[in-house]
Amino acid sequence: MSLKLEVVNAGAADGRAFMNPNDMKQLGVDDFDVVVFINEYEDWGAVQVVSKGDCPEGYIMIDGDVLDSANVSEGDSVTVKKKKARGGIKYVQLGVEPMEGQATEETVVWVADHVGDLARILKKRPIYRNLEVSWRDAECGYIKLRVQSTKPELSGEDVGIIDPTGHEVTFEIVPALDMTFNAVLMIDVSGSMQKKDMKLKNVDGAIEGLKKGMRETPRLKDFLVGIEEGGVVSRIKAAALATLLYLSLKIGRGWGENVQVITFAEQVEPLTITDQQGNQTTVIKCTGESKALGREAIGEYILEKC
Repeated sequence: MSLKLEVVNAGAADGRAFMNPNDMKQLGVDDFDVVVFINEYEDWGAVQVVSKGDCPEGYIMIDGDVLDSANVSEGDSVTVKKKKARGGIKYVQLGVEPMEGQATEETVVWVADHVGDLARILKKRPIYRNLEVSWRDAECGYIKLRVQSTKPELSGEDVGIIDPTGHEVTFEIVPALDMTFNAVLMIDVSGSMQKKDMKLKNVDGAIEGLKKGMRETPRLKDFLVGIEEGGVVSRIKAAALATLLYLSLKIGRGWGENVQVITFAEQVEPLTITDQQGNQTTVIKCTGESKALGREAIGEYILEKC
């Protein structure tokens, strides 16, 4: 049994979701049962659900961090179904990402020293691979935690529950940045790239994914004019679209990539920016709170050059 519901961002809701009692009855779930929600692009997440009389029928109000983790947005239509969560999780590896410029090593040590507080945040909460949890009021400053592995292993759409029966759980705390990579993006902007011979296929979903991860600036809106299913665009516009999608879907959901962008024609030109220390650099750090700024700096450069 499943229901099609429209997503509402509930803000900070302790990782939970709220549904109208009538919808819950139809779905066959009670308070604190676990449900999964899946959008048309197969992005998904899992939450404990609680009845809420002022939640309209046909809607599901979901914790904002869970939505971000799942790459699902307010207004999306999702399929909601009941999910049996696995108990007996004995080990969880958590990646830590400092969000306010804190030193990574010191932050990891602080989290390891406060495992009791961490356990209380995660206890009884559905977890699954790549779940992100925000810890905004941590004494070390705002951090994000990412579930990187568990024992027993959770894969696919498996969902587990931390400490459902009082069993001891071991947490391994590691830097999330250890799970990342660096990228160099090279784009040909020579005259031959102006040739208009690139036919667009399956582009609707790509545009939606792009809008989710990139701020819709006037320049981006202008760029998207003419990009439609079956249309033909120039090689340079197709290359720019592919680059922007990479920024939106990979860097936007990543955990600390460093990126360099190089355009070339008769001359090679790397993108150079001023970092937070006021130094000129060709390495754009897409980490912590600078992630969005770095992504947008690259995006604006690509749109200008292409």
